Amino acid sequence: MADLVSHVLSAVLVRGRRPADAKLLALISGTILPDLLSRAPLIAWDAMQDAGMFAVVSMEREVMLGFTLPHTPVGLLLIALWIAVLLPQRLADPLSRAAVAGWIGMGGILHLVVDLLQEHLQPGYILLYPFSVRGFELGWMRSDGSVWILPWLALACLWLRVRSRSAKGSARPS
Repeated sequence: MADLVSHVLSAVLVRGRRPADAKLLALISGTILPDLLSRAPLIAWDAMQDAGMFAVVSMEREVMLGFTLPHTPVGLLLIALWIAVLLPQRLADPLSRAAVAGWIGMGGILHLVVDLLQEHLQPGYILLYPFSVRGFELGWMRSDGSVWILPWLALACLWLRVRSRSAKGSARPS
């Protein structure tokens, strides 16, 4: 959960003092979609196997559930385009579908950048998929390091919010 919150807060920080709008919502969606589309199904898969379901399936779960695809630039592009095509235009308003795809894609790239900072038990992220399956990560902090960074991210977001409100208040004519 801390990882998802850190991704959301990173999107708020990147967006800066701009007011919350459809662009921010699409950016935040892009930051959490890679984990929702890969980690959540794996957690459900493990729970079902622990309960005795699917005991006869011998296929690797990562291959079957597409574990790595949402954490690759190619996968992020496909996800952003897929959502932009399937999203009803009335839900995308005031943005165009292309803008929604762009903001979701940027959120996905931001997700990858934040994840690349972490050290993982697995060999990292396959950034050049399908041309290479070699993993990469910077490993600047442990994967549970987001727990320690969350209070600082939250304070930075709060500071931005307070500054944006004070800037609005001083810009109003008396």
